[in-house]
Amino acid sequence: MTSPDENATALPDSWRRKLHPRRGGAPVRPVKVKSSVVAAMTARVAAGRPLCEMAFTARGSDPLLVEEGRRHLEGEAGPLGAAVVAATALPELDFGVLHEKDGCALVDTWIVEHGIGFAARAFVEMSEVTVRWAIRDSARVPGWVRGRNDPWPWPFAGMEYAVGRRLRTLLATCDEPEYRAAVEALAEARRTPRQRLVAAYLVPARSDWVAESCREAARSDVGSRFEWMYGCAVAGEHLDLIDPLDSWMAGPVEFTATLVDGAGAALAPTAARAADSGHGDGRAGGLDVLAMLPSDAAFRSLLDRLDQEGAEAALVTAMARFPRRAMRVLAEPGSSRAARLLAAHVRARPALAADGLPAEVRAVVEADARVPEAPAGDLPRALADPPWARPAGSAKRPVVIGGLEPVGEPAVRWAAGEREAWARQESEIALWDEDSDWDELARRFRLGDLKPWGERSLLVQGPEDLVRPLVPDWESPLVGDVHGWMRPVLARWELAALPAAQGLAEAAPARAGDLLLPFLDADVALQTAEWLARSKTGGRVARAWIERHGVEAVPLLVPAAMGKTGAARRGAEAALRLVAESRGEEAVVRAARPFGNEVVEAVQRLLATDPLEVYPAKVPAPVDVLIPHLLPQVLLRGRERALPASAVGHLLTMLEMSGPEERYAGLAAVREICDPASLAEFGWALFERWRDEGMPPGGTWALTQLGWSGDDGTVRRLSPLLRAWPGEGGHARTVTGLDVLAEIGTDFALANLNGFAERASSAKLRERARERIERVADGLGLSPERLADRLVPGLGLDDGASLVLDYGPRRFTVGFDERLRPYVTDADGNRRKDLPKPGARDDQAMAEAAYRPGSRN
Repeated sequence: MTSPDENATALPDSWRRKLHPRRGGAPVRPVKVKSSVVAAMTARVAAGRPLCEMAFTARGSDPLLVEEGRRHLEGEAGPLGAAVVAATALPELDFGVLHEKDGCALVDTWIVEHGIGFAARAFVEMSEVTVRWAIRDSARVPGWVRGRNDPWPWPFAGMEYAVGRRLRTLLATCDEPEYRAAVEALAEARRTPRQRLVAAYLVPARSDWVAESCREAARSDVGSRFEWMYGCAVAGEHLDLIDPLDSWMAGPVEFTATLVDGAGAALAPTAARAADSGHGDGRAGGLDVLAMLPSDAAFRSLLDRLDQEGAEAALVTAMARFPRRAMRVLAEPGSSRAARLLAAHVRARPALAADGLPAEVRAVVEADARVPEAPAGDLPRALADPPWARPAGSAKRPVVIGGLEPVGEPAVRWAAGEREAWARQESEIALWDEDSDWDELARRFRLGDLKPWGERSLLVQGPEDLVRPLVPDWESPLVGDVHGWMRPVLARWELAALPAAQGLAEAAPARAGDLLLPFLDADVALQTAEWLARSKTGGRVARAWIERHGVEAVPLLVPAAMGKTGAARRGAEAALRLVAESRGEEAVVRAARPFGNEVVEAVQRLLATDPLEVYPAKVPAPVDVLIPHLLPQVLLRGRERALPASAVGHLLTMLEMSGPEERYAGLAAVREICDPASLAEFGWALFERWRDEGMPPGGTWALTQLGWSGDDGTVRRLSPLLRAWPGEGGHARTVTGLDVLAEIGTDFALANLNGFAERASSAKLRERARERIERVADGLGLSPERLADRLVPGLGLDDGASLVLDYGPRRFTVGFDERLRPYVTDADGNRRKDLPKPGARDDQAMAEAAYRPGSRN
C-alpha cells in the first residue's frame, strides 16, 4: 500500500514556479494587483481618444464594436467596449502591438476600476478584436476595427502569455465570491471557438468548458497564437478528446509543468510516447514527466525504457520521490538491472526496512554481495568530516583589511629570448615599404580609417616618435591569429601596448590570455586572480603568470587577498598559496611586510589554513543517496574493505568541484588509501552514467575526473570515443578528453595523445593535442621532440623488427625487411603489398603493443 504522499504529482520547485496555476491545483505564490499603474494607464487611454474616433469613423469598422467603444468612452463601462478602446488607443506606441508590460498594467487597471470579472471578460473579448493600422503622413494610425477570427488579432498578439498567466493566477487565488462572479461574467463572452478556448484557459476548473473546446479543436482554427491554451487547460479526463499532446514534452517548461499539474497520472501514456520519439527534447521531457507521475504505470514505463538515454537517471529521480512504490514495483519479476536498482534502493534508504522486508526483496538485497565498509574512524578527514558538510555558520569569517593598494611599478619580465622571438612573429602583418607616407597613415589611424592589418603594420613599422602617442589608446579587435600580429606589437611597445593586450585577454582568455605573461602589473595580477577563481580557460594562464613572477607578484596580490569576499579574493588567496608552494611561505611573508604587521599576520594565517578548508564558495548540491550504491564500490588498498556510501557521496562532491587544473586537496588523501584499479573502475562507471544521461554540459566534470581516477585501462576505453566525438558534434568534449589523457600521464596515455597530435581528423584537434604534448614535455623538462622519442621506444618490435597487430578477426604481422622497407603479412603468412591505412584502431593497437599498463609519471 503506497503512502498518501506518493499519490501526489511530484512537480519540482523549478517547474512549480513556472506553471500556469489552476484553482485547486499545485499551490503557487499569489500575485498582487498594482494600483499604482492606474493613473498612468488612464491617462494613456485618454490621450488615445482621437485615435479611437479615427477608427470608429473609418469605413469598414464593425458597428457593434464602434457602439460599445463609444459607450465605454462616455462613461458607460463595458468589457467589450473596454477591449475595443484599449485595442485602438494604446498600441500606437509600439507598432500596433500591445506588449507584456502595458498589457499587465491594462488588466490591473480594469481590476481596480471594475473588478476581476470585468477584466477577465474584457481579456476574452479582446481576443476577437482586430485593428488595421495604416501609415498616414508618416505616422502610424488606426484604420478600421473589426471583430473577426483573425489568426493574429493585432493588439492581442504579444500579450497573451504573460497577461493571460497573470489573470489566471489572480482567478486561481482570489476569494470564492470573486471567482464565482468572474465565471458568470466569462460565460457571457463565450460566443466564438477562440473566446471559448480563452475562457477555458482562464478557468480550467470548468471542465465542461474545457471539454467543449477540446471537441472543437479539430474543426475550428483558433489561430496559432492560441493553440498553447489547450494544453494549459486540459485535465486527465480531457486527454481522449484532443489530439495527443506528446509534442508538449519538448516545449517550454511552463507549458509542460501546467499540463502535468492538470492531467496528473493520466498523462503517463502521453509521456511514454514522447519518451519513445526521435526528438531529443521530447525524449528527455517525456522521461522527466514520467518521473513525476504518481502511478505504477509511469514507474513501469521508466523501468521498461532503461536502455534509453537518460532513463536510468529519471528512474532514480522517481525512486527518490516514490520510495515505497519503487520497492514494490522493482520487486516484481524483471531484469537483473531492476534487481540491482532494488538492492541499491533498500541499502540507500534503511527506513524502508524498518517494518521488515518482503522475502523477495530480502533475497535480492542479500544476493547483491558487497565488500564490508570501513568505519568512519579509519578514513581521512576529507571523507569522514568534510568542511562543507558541517552546520552553517561553523566556518570562520575571513579577515577583511580595506584601503590597501598594490605596491610596485609596472614592469616587463621577458624570458630568455622571448622578446626577440615575439618581435619576429609577423605572420599576420603585411609589411609596408619603408618610404610609406607615415604621417598620412597616422592621420587615418586617429580617424579610425585604417583596416586592422594596417593599424598593426603602422604600430610595428612606423617611426617611434610618430607612433608612440597612438599606442596607449589603441583598442585592438579580436580577429585572426592573435599571437601572430599582437606579439610583435607588444615586443616593440611593451607597457604602452598593455591596455590593448588586456582588452584582448579579457574578451578571450583561452586565445589571448598568455599575451599578459611578461607583464608584472597590478591590473594583470587582479585579472589573473579572477581567472584562477572562476575561469577554466584562464586558469592555466593564471598559473603560468604566477609561476613566472613568483614573489614579485605578492605585493600586487595582497590587497585583493585581504579584500571583500568574492572571486577576486578567492583567486588572490589561491595565487599566494601557489607562490608559497614554489617559493616558500617565508618568501611570501617577507614580500607582504610593506603592508604592515596586521597584513603580515593575516597572510600567515592564510598560508597556514588547512588546504581542506579551501573549496569553492558554491558547493555542488549533494547527489541522491542512491547514486553511491549504484556505482562500483571504491575499495581500500588490500581490497578487503570499501568506502562507506556517505564517504562516496563526499568523494563525488570533491570531484564535481574540482577541475583538471585544480583538484581539491582532499583527493590526495583519497588516492593514498584507495586501490588504484578500484578508483579507475569507479571513475569509468561515473563517466558512463554521464554518457547514459546524454552528456549534459553541466556534468562535464564526470569526464574531467577521469584524469584523476583513470589508468591505462581508462585510456584504452576513452580513446575511441575521443576519435568519434568530433563527427558527432562533440569537438569540445574531445578537446577536454585530451586534457584527461595528459593528466593520466602514463606513457600509454601520452602515446595516444601523441597520436592525436599527429593524425587527428582536424587541424584544430592536432593543434590542441600538440599544445598539451608541449605542456607535458615542459613539465618533464623535455622538448616535445625528446618526449616523442620516449613515447616510441621501438614501437614494441621484437628482435626480428616486427610486431603482431591483433584485431580479433583480423591479425597482421608488421615489420621491416633487410632493406628497412615496411611489410605486412596476414594470419597465413602471406605478404601483402599494401599497408593497412592508419586509423583510430591501428593507432591504439600500436600503442597497446608498445606499452603495458604502467604507473603515472
